[in-house]
Amino acid sequence: MAQPRGIVLHACHCGWSNIWEWAPAMGINHWRIGQDISDDFDYPGNREGYYFDVLDMLDRGVGLEKYAGPGHWNDYDMLVVGLNGKSVDLVGAGASNVEYRTHFSLWAMEDSPLLASADLRTLDAYTLETFTNPEVIALNQDALGKPAKRVRSKDGLEVFAKELADGSWAVALLNRGSPTADMTFSVHKDLNLPWIKYTVRDLWKHKDLGEFEIPYTAEVISHEARIFRVTEVKDKQ
Repeated sequence: MAQPRGIVLHACHCGWSNIWEWAPAMGINHWRIGQDISDDFDYPGNREGYYFDVLDMLDRGVGLEKYAGPGHWNDYDMLVVGLNGKSVDLVGAGASNVEYRTHFSLWAMEDSPLLASADLRTLDAYTLETFTNPEVIALNQDALGKPAKRVRSKDGLEVFAKELADGSWAVALLNRGSPTADMTFSVHKDLNLPWIKYTVRDLWKHKDLGEFEIPYTAEVISHEARIFRVTEVKDKQ
């Protein structure tokens, strides 16, 4: 019998058997890349010997970007944003508002399906703002469909870069450590672009930060991800 409506085909398998290598050929639209996520940002080891925290899941996806694209996606598991350690169904101690926002931002950068698991009827204002930021959601829904790659990682400071359909790029500066850090990205070294001048927009502050010709530096607090959209400034003819 013909199905008049579109269907999204999801495969779980918890990331076993290299599912990303064979799922696209079977017409599967997205597949889980790892074991179940817990309501934790950075839990030592695997909770109960099984669950991945947010950073575990992020690390699991490094190198899997090449398997994802329009119509077939790496699924980093559901968003635990807003659970606050109170879920009756999911283990975990909860995370801070900053950590939940980082979680949402990175899932958007990686083109993971954005599936909320919190009760949407009881969200506080900060969490609702996290879930509904149109500029960050636009990264997840970008037509080019290229997940972010981790282009630099040293001492808990990481840079992720994502090419976008309009020629601009999204950049995430992630501070996995405890101290606040000044983090820098270069369009030449990190993005491998020949741009001379570029603009930077902060997607959580919804603010244009100006034009730059040198590497851009931002202060990033512990467990925060600063998310920027960078666009080439072309000379007028």
